[in-house]
Amino acid sequence: MTTKSGQRNHGGEDPTKEFERAVRLLEAGHHSKAAKVAALLAGRLPRVPDIRQLQGAIALESGKPEKAITYLQKGLASAPGSPPLNDLMGTALGQTGRHVEAIVVHRRALGSSPDDPGFLNNMGNALKQLGHMEEARGSYQKSLKKHPDNPDGWCNLGLVLIELENYEQAEDAFRQALDYAPDLSDARVNLAYVLMEQRRFGDAVDCCRRALDLDPAHVDALNNLARACMCRGDHRQAAKAIEKAVVLDPNHIGAQQAMAIQHFLHGRWSQAWACYETRWQIETARKRRFPQPLWQGEPIRGRTLLVWGEQGVGDEIMFTSMVPDLVEQGANVILELDTRLLDLYRRSFPDLHCVAREDPPAPGILQADIDFQTPCGGLGRWLRPDEASFPKRTSFLKADMAQVEILRRRYREGAHSHVVGVSWRSLNHDIGDDKSMDVTSLGPLAKIPGIRLVDLQYGDTSADCAVFEKALGVKLLRDPEIDPLQDLDGFAAHVSAMDLVVSISNTTAHMAGALGVPAWVMVPVTPLWRWMMNREDSPWYSSLRLLRQAASGDWNTVIEEVRSELAKLPMPSAP
Repeated sequence: MTTKSGQRNHGGEDPTKEFERAVRLLEAGHHSKAAKVAALLAGRLPRVPDIRQLQGAIALESGKPEKAITYLQKGLASAPGSPPLNDLMGTALGQTGRHVEAIVVHRRALGSSPDDPGFLNNMGNALKQLGHMEEARGSYQKSLKKHPDNPDGWCNLGLVLIELENYEQAEDAFRQALDYAPDLSDARVNLAYVLMEQRRFGDAVDCCRRALDLDPAHVDALNNLARACMCRGDHRQAAKAIEKAVVLDPNHIGAQQAMAIQHFLHGRWSQAWACYETRWQIETARKRRFPQPLWQGEPIRGRTLLVWGEQGVGDEIMFTSMVPDLVEQGANVILELDTRLLDLYRRSFPDLHCVAREDPPAPGILQADIDFQTPCGGLGRWLRPDEASFPKRTSFLKADMAQVEILRRRYREGAHSHVVGVSWRSLNHDIGDDKSMDVTSLGPLAKIPGIRLVDLQYGDTSADCAVFEKALGVKLLRDPEIDPLQDLDGFAAHVSAMDLVVSISNTTAHMAGALGVPAWVMVPVTPLWRWMMNREDSPWYSSLRLLRQAASGDWNTVIEEVRSELAKLPMPSAP
């Protein structure tokens, strides 16, 4: 502590020794005692910046950033150019959500000490909080160049690289952290996450187990272990890990989400829906804010219920399969949908009020005369509590049959051919790669006599089709008049024109099931929760047949099963 020459504590105690005692108390975690000593010092020496800095540090360690700001403002009044005070003020401002101000103050600290590794690291933290990931990466890298033996700094860099989806460099960063601190369990947990993103599930399992050796009660390690085990198809070990995580922390959102998946996969519907509700604690930005009370399964006859879409188009289609139940119970249903679904749903549900999803919502669906509102995924808790509650409907959506007939005539190549629609890719950012296959994997299907393959894949598939034709000498028929991404009503007719659909798990599969079109859905060894485990059928769609991988990434055996079954189909009779 710096004081003026001759400056002494009026009580006779040496202020430097008292200052050092407060620092020792802070380092030992005795925050309350440290604060009392610092407060006495500040009362006697109110203009000493070091004391205000100490008070700010104690308040931050005590989880009181607003109080820290007050102390630091007093210190900066005496020493506005102090780099440590400015740096600590930046941290306090960041903890209160004032990220733009935090960056300004951190820059002030760096202006006097541009190479200070601690200040650079803290600037990186502020930039990360504001979402400036590239700048944060640069700040962390500069800090680590000056202070490479800082495991926390390497972890900070790794977390930013995860946000930038640079998983190889993130792996390097976490391994550097572990080189300096082998017992840093958080670094191992984050490394496991990175390994999973690289589809190295075995390595991720080993990494999680090492973290649990260090800390058996590390809930994030258990959660990541469960995820990695599920991805490997080891559901027994996944269940053990996630059950332990939930016991340790019943409110852990990731563990609750993993538990929901486990319940869904094994048909424990009631427990699954209860856990599924925790999604809103993660996906807060997607939750629609309607003024009406949430429907909680009350009798609905004669009441008006607003059902609003959530997640992707495929999910929206699947969840709205429960809307006919509401109609049968006598509800007046208002459906808020993805705009692209409006024409299809208005035809399929002519007595319902279907409106386009807007942000903010259309004024008409904010009215008080609407009794209840619910996200469509919330219906399952009340309408699908067990498998017996799934009705045996063949379909619930209706395509434009006039357009269907036109397309059927267009696609059929002679009377004795089967028109088989194929889809091979998911665009889902998080799990699309696990569900997708290369278009040439479908090659064996093109060699079956009497089969005409039609491209049902959404997105630009021109390159895929060219690769397919070059590799196999067979064309995939692509209809340029149908845009499966934008014209979903036209896409419904497109799908309905097929004799059979062969697809991976994507919107095409949901559309086929909702329309009652026969479809064979190829799913990975660890499927999405909706496809469950160890069954060929789906309770959601009666026209679907599920064909499952035997091992992770092995689509060849699935395609061979499809080829064998297709070859057995009798040729259609001549008209």
